[in-house]
Amino acid sequence: MYTEEELGEVRDTLAGKRKLSTQEIEILRNEFRDNQIPKWMYPFVGLFATNLDLYRKISGDARAQKYSFFGFFPETFDLVYGSEVSPEISFDGGNRGLVGIIKHPTKKVVVKPTQNSREQEVAQIADELGIGPKQYTSISGFLTEQFVEGELFSMLRGDRTSADNIYHLGRRMGEILSKLHSREIYYNDDILTDDLGRSHVIIPETSPAVLFDYGVALRLDQHPDFSDEEVYNFARTLPMVGMFLGREPSQEQVQSLVQEYRPKLQIATKQQIIARDINFINGGLTLATYRLGNHIVEPFLRGFKETYKFPANNKL
Repeated sequence: MYTEEELGEVRDTLAGKRKLSTQEIEILRNEFRDNQIPKWMYPFVGLFATNLDLYRKISGDARAQKYSFFGFFPETFDLVYGSEVSPEISFDGGNRGLVGIIKHPTKKVVVKPTQNSREQEVAQIADELGIGPKQYTSISGFLTEQFVEGELFSMLRGDRTSADNIYHLGRRMGEILSKLHSREIYYNDDILTDDLGRSHVIIPETSPAVLFDYGVALRLDQHPDFSDEEVYNFARTLPMVGMFLGREPSQEQVQSLVQEYRPKLQIATKQQIIARDINFINGGLTLATYRLGNHIVEPFLRGFKETYKFPANNKL
């Protein structure tokens, strides 16, 4: 088991709070120049220079080998190290990097790196509004949230695509976007489905639909003063822009995009920016018809229009 002091040191290392000195970096270079590090130990490698005993303790820990750094978070540590029942762990990936899903009989959580500096703030607001996953105490640079089990909107089949069900889903999505927009949050991403069939809406069996993943969402409370990060996130979700950027754009590409779109974003009103979420709804609904059928459009839009109330000048 680990002491509170050791846990704090591990978590500071994961959060990047412990900056290595030039001498410590040289120690790592000398040690690992020819020695291969197991992948599960990558997140802890800095400890070799800052606390060798702790590094060795983790490297000999079978549970750390299984769960890597995902077992050291405030919400996962007791599940991994304090329970007689070992949780299941699975991994996912994508634009964020490695994501860990830990399932225990008492709790199911997902741990994932944040994609922008205000994501934790936005995800917390979505939780408080009752429209996003429950947020748990985490480590800086990561989200720890409830793993919501259910069916993605784009994967609905059979009776779940009936006119009545789709109508109520439309109402729920109108409610979700109304609440987000009333807090000056612009989701800024595909909502219902994209051209690959992915969705950011999940429908649990016994509770209302949830909108998850606020990685490129923007808070407009400081409009029109946007950070470079916010301008970039706005621009890279525009039609065709992301396609030309690729998965790993260079700093020159990022800065060029920021310079090009900052003036455009600054002169746009909050309502004009937020209105793009309506475009995401419309576009996603059209794409969803290829999977769910054309019959979903009328009931969904009817329900959506009944509950989407903010801002008043946005029209479907």
